[in-house]
Amino acid sequence: MSFNLTLATTQFVICVTDRRLSRPRGGIVSERSNKLTAFQCVDAHGFVTYNGIGLDPNGQTPSDWLADIDGLAGLPLDQFAAAIKTDADKRLNRLSSRGVDVRHTFVVAGFAGLDPFVMLISNYESLKADGHRMSARPALQIEQVRISTPITANVPYCLIATGAQPKSKKAIRERVIDKVKAGKPAKEIRGQMVKVVRDVAYQGDRKGSVGTSVHSGIVGLAPEFEINGHVPGGTTVLEAANYISPGFMAKDMWIDVGSDSGEPRWRYNPATRTAAISEKPCSNCRAPVPEGYARCGVCDTPTRPSREKRR
Repeated sequence: MSFNLTLATTQFVICVTDRRLSRPRGGIVSERSNKLTAFQCVDAHGFVTYNGIGLDPNGQTPSDWLADIDGLAGLPLDQFAAAIKTDADKRLNRLSSRGVDVRHTFVVAGFAGLDPFVMLISNYESLKADGHRMSARPALQIEQVRISTPITANVPYCLIATGAQPKSKKAIRERVIDKVKAGKPAKEIRGQMVKVVRDVAYQGDRKGSVGTSVHSGIVGLAPEFEINGHVPGGTTVLEAANYISPGFMAKDMWIDVGSDSGEPRWRYNPATRTAAISEKPCSNCRAPVPEGYARCGVCDTPTRPSREKRR
């Protein structure tokens, strides 16, 4: 189960999510699952992330589901959310008939006009206190918070954590909420949100369902998106979030900035019209390590010799 943090304020919205794909019964499948989509629709813009189902029997992720919904970006926000619910309900019902745990949540957050909003589309989580369930409802439900007036004593904001949860809420309060109330800039708060996600990864000794590789996005009142990847030790293969807008959609975007030799690899297969980024087992713990990563995200084993050893 992924861990996602979403923050909406009157000035910016930040979404942070880990990138691990794990098996329901344990074990890491991939460290580079894309769970973040930036979007523009008729009257809103922002991000969509998710937790729950990671990969369906067709090899598609819920990010792929979003990209496959015809005309999604051409809808107003309420219909945008309804289309996501309708499409996902059909897919989840098919998975449920196979005995799969279909607990699933989409988080949609951004700006509708000048109003920040956070929307939860879930069959087991809720924006209400103590509203979470241990089993999935028959269908997804849509809940929404619009921040048009302050919902706290002094600072209007909404922060929600979905999926796997930290053992203590203290880190969220000290690292994120206190900085929001102090008026810290978006990039500083984003950095603290990344640390909170990694704290959850360390709860499971970095071997659980939440990984240390993280995607983040920041957007303001204008639809100008800043997408970042946060990989321990760094990487030479930079991957972006998916992007959907009226008349345009892009998915599986990445940039190879080159290895130590300065020679990026050409990965595109014209026959399949796809490109592949390999993941090889770590030489120490056998966890998958994506191509370009400087070290294993589970045990920190370097993927290439240090400069001293190469000399």
